[in-house]
Amino acid sequence: MEYLERDIFLLDSFIYNERTNQIQFSDLTCFANADYIYPWTNEKLYQYYEKELSGKRVLSVTSSGDHLLHAVLGGSKDIVAFDINHFAKYYAALKIALIKKYYYDDFFDYIECLTNECPYLFLNIIKDVKEYLTTDQFLFWIEYIKIISSEKYLLSNPETLFNKIADKTFNAYYNKNTYKELKSKLKDVNIRYIDANINELLEYNVGCFDYMYLSNIFSYMADNDIYETMMYLADSLNKNGVMYPACDWIGRFDLNQVNNLNNVFISGYSDRNMSFSYDKRLIKK
Repeated sequence: MEYLERDIFLLDSFIYNERTNQIQFSDLTCFANADYIYPWTNEKLYQYYEKELSGKRVLSVTSSGDHLLHAVLGGSKDIVAFDINHFAKYYAALKIALIKKYYYDDFFDYIECLTNECPYLFLNIIKDVKEYLTTDQFLFWIEYIKIISSEKYLLSNPETLFNKIADKTFNAYYNKNTYKELKSKLKDVNIRYIDANINELLEYNVGCFDYMYLSNIFSYMADNDIYETMMYLADSLNKNGVMYPACDWIGRFDLNQVNNLNNVFISGYSDRNMSFSYDKRLIKK
């Protein structure tokens, strides 16, 4: 409950643009511990996700929840998800609850309802998936519904919680058969959520990983910080473990200089339409 109260305070402060020293920005990127939620990935995950992750431990950004869902699709049952944004874990858990509860068409329709922030529909959906949420996850969304139903909210100029610059079609589970597969694989998965910046992870005794999905975090970091963060995370890679960084910063320096990691080329692409893919992966020697 202690963490829930903190996160509800952050939520209220974020929505009403209230300045508070509780909202803290990363020293590496432009993101904060109270920030927008992305309903979907902005990376074409369906093109590169690993499909042989059975028995593998995975570290993933939380964000929209889509990276960790692709790890589940690949067969991983042991996932640690991190994000500096405290709201991300509640959304990822809610998305998983919806997948467990609903079939394909209803799931995508209900995500649309949630991101349109209609209190009545939101409340009905949250109640419907309560059995798949922890108490804190359920209560967080109940408090959010209270906020967007309030007179203060209606009479002010609040922030929207959801940033809709993303695309559901970038996910492998946008395919109906793959969605059915994901729904089945979610029955037996352990996901640990951590509220942390990327350079704080090892303080949480996370152990070692076979795969790390870092999304486009490095795109927002200075070159020196990228080097340092890679080496910091490499300490938690198993031998032959794989670290996936986003490709839009790849050309800025020689990744072969990163000690203890091999640079292996994977065919890929990058475009300018808010969609990132990968053309490099780093493998621990």
